[in-house]
This record gives sequence, structure tokens and C-alpha cells, in this order.
Amino acid sequence: MDAVKFGIVSDSHGDIKSLCSVLDFFNNNNVKNVIHLGDDIKDVSIFEGYNFEVFSVPGTRDQGYFDYELRTKTIQIVNRNISLSHLKECSDENAHIILFGHTHKPTCYIENNKLFLNPGHVVNNSKRYPISTFAVLELNEKISVYFYNLNKELFEKKEFLL
Repeated sequence: MDAVKFGIVSDSHGDIKSLCSVLDFFNNNNVKNVIHLGDDIKDVSIFEGYNFEVFSVPGTRDQGYFDYELRTKTIQIVNRNISLSHLKECSDENAHIILFGHTHKPTCYIENNKLFLNPGHVVNNSKRYPISTFAVLELNEKISVYFYNLNKELFEKKEFLL
């Protein structure tokens, strides 16, 4: 089975230059699916210039955040339910993979047989976390997570079996 790749970003906060750089990286690395986990969801409008399947949820600063139907989405890919939300505590508890943002800190771990993944922040601002980051999630028999900085340098790779 061919791997399904997701480019994952969060907390772009209007930094279109950094977000475009990340989208170019996805485009050049055969990433066909892109997820934006909020703050600022309006930034997703620039995705139209690319040929991605786009999934997005609003962040705490975005219109629609207080509508539960909008702030949490669950998609099913490769027999896994993937929850998308800006806050971890708003995620779908029945999902196998929990994607969230808000903290600006890249992290990935297993808890209660679920994978939790925060790609960090795309905004080029070190106030909340010293480096700007994004992630690529690769799904097939195993799950691979790749973290990159804005220079497009891989700084961490993790693999999991769920």
C-alpha cells in the first residue's frame, strides 16, 4: 500500500510568507493533503493556488470556533480515524490520531493507544516557542511523523505502530 501523506500546520497567525514557503515544501515533496489546525483559519485562502486536498478547523482566534460542529472534525484515512481540533481537549475521543495546535510547541506521543500530534507554529515568531515548525504525517502499515523547521530541515522523525 502506498503511504498517504499529510502536511500539517497550525498557528500561522497571518504569516503568509512562512505559510507559502511550507506549502511549496509540501508541493515539492508529494504531499497531497494539507491540514490547518487554526489560528488564523483565513490563511487557508492561499491554499487555492495549490492542488491539495485541504482540511481545516478554526482556532480560538477564529470566527466559528465556538460552533462545536466547526471546531472539531474527524476524517477517516487508511482505516484510522483522525481528529482535527485547535485544542487537544476538543478532540474526538474515539479517534486513533489526535491532531491539535494552540500551544505552538511541536510534540508527538502515544497515550492510551492514541497518537497525539501538534505540528508547532508556522508563524515566524519566537515568543511562544523558539523555532517555527510544521509536520508531515505519513500513514501506511506504520505511522511516521516528520518535524521540520522553516528552513525545511528535518529535526525529528518518529515512527509508531497503532
